[in-house]
Amino acid sequence: MATKAIVGEKVGMTQIWDDQNRAIPVTLVRVVPCRVVQVKTPESDGYSAVQVTFGAQRPSRLNKPEQGHFAKAGVEPGKRLVELRVDDAGQYSVGDEINATILSAGEKVDVTGVSKGTGVIWRGDQDYTVVAFDDPSADTRTARPPSSRRT
Repeated sequence: MATKAIVGEKVGMTQIWDDQNRAIPVTLVRVVPCRVVQVKTPESDGYSAVQVTFGAQRPSRLNKPEQGHFAKAGVEPGKRLVELRVDDAGQYSVGDEINATILSAGEKVDVTGVSKGTGVIWRGDQDYTVVAFDDPSADTRTARPPSSRRT
């Protein structure tokens, strides 16, 4: 688990040059301040984490349970709720703001990302199955079952 955590959005890639004139690839991340909505401790929840929100969202866009969750915490609603697993959640309290100042220049970080998810692209209405190559009865020229093969 991490000792520090923050939420950011990848903006793009670029490069910087060091003293020996070598190009170093750099990922640009936009970090907006996050507000702590809930602190989860091993005693109450079984694990240590901090639930944060970022950005701004009108309360009318939220359903009643989400409105109640933000109202109970006394935090302005945000675009999304994100849970960050940390070693010691006791150093945070509800309503605290987490921003990029927790990181120092040159510090190495671990990054976890969520892809856009473009879905699966299928060709037509073909049925695909997994074929075991050690099966002598399997037709290795196609991945379609023999019963659905068109002639």
